[in-house]
Amino acid sequence: MSDRLLVGIGLLGLLLSGLALLRVELAQRRRRELALQRFREIVGIEPGRGQGASRRLQLVRRLRRHFWAAGIELTERHLWIWGPGLAVLALLAWVVAGLLAAVILVLLALGGLQLLLGLRTARRRRLMLEQLPAFLEHVVRMISAGTSLAVAIQEASRDTPDPLGHLLAQLERQLQLGAALDDALDRVTEGLGLRELDMVALALRVHQRYGGSVVDLLRGVTRAVRDRDRMQREFHAMTAETRTSALILGSMPLALAVYVMLFNPAYLGSMWNDPAGRGLLLAAAGLQLVGSWLLWRMVRSV
Repeated sequence: MSDRLLVGIGLLGLLLSGLALLRVELAQRRRRELALQRFREIVGIEPGRGQGASRRLQLVRRLRRHFWAAGIELTERHLWIWGPGLAVLALLAWVVAGLLAAVILVLLALGGLQLLLGLRTARRRRLMLEQLPAFLEHVVRMISAGTSLAVAIQEASRDTPDPLGHLLAQLERQLQLGAALDDALDRVTEGLGLRELDMVALALRVHQRYGGSVVDLLRGVTRAVRDRDRMQREFHAMTAETRTSALILGSMPLALAVYVMLFNPAYLGSMWNDPAGRGLLLAAAGLQLVGSWLLWRMVRSV
């Protein structure tokens, strides 16, 4: 126990030293990236297409977009809190209960984070879909009153609550910086996966390139969004029984395992200490993961 504790303390010291050096490197890299971004804005090169774009920076942008889709603004402060915190907890679990416990803790933490982000993203998409028709109708009314399209979008975005209002606030900042309306909408909706916003962007792009009545286009998009939302609600109600069955089938083995661990822990302990029993438990855990994944895919495809 003492040797493992000393090794854990040593690894923690090395981890903190590495994080300090990494922080200095990230600060220097951030200054270089800001300077490069200003240069690209001056010469008119789009970000990500220059010769200095790296895969690592693209990965960081994707990670931030993934968190932003869930309504979380990922900053370096979050990384410095969550990363070392998870590492310390994993080291403590390794010192107290062994390497397997540390691996399980990390996997549960990452899986829980992914689940949380997925639930928040789905909720934000649902709220945006409910707010989008009212926003488009507001834009149509202002255009019919003689306002230009860009001004109508900016004014309507100020009266729209979150989460759609937060997205439209970023769109307004892009327009104030001089970006084209369709390009700005593509940038702010990137990573959301909301097809209705892609329909709006496509309608605006068609109007700007080929002309025509933008009022008729937006009214058609509004009707399409409402019809799509209505059909999705009906389909969601029709498949409620299938989703409930999948949830029960996926949670029953976990509930049974928790019950046995609470009321008869010696049973699982004896199985884990036996090599054959340990193999059966690991095989059962693997089959549970595969079965849960298959049920999730089946529910997604319904």
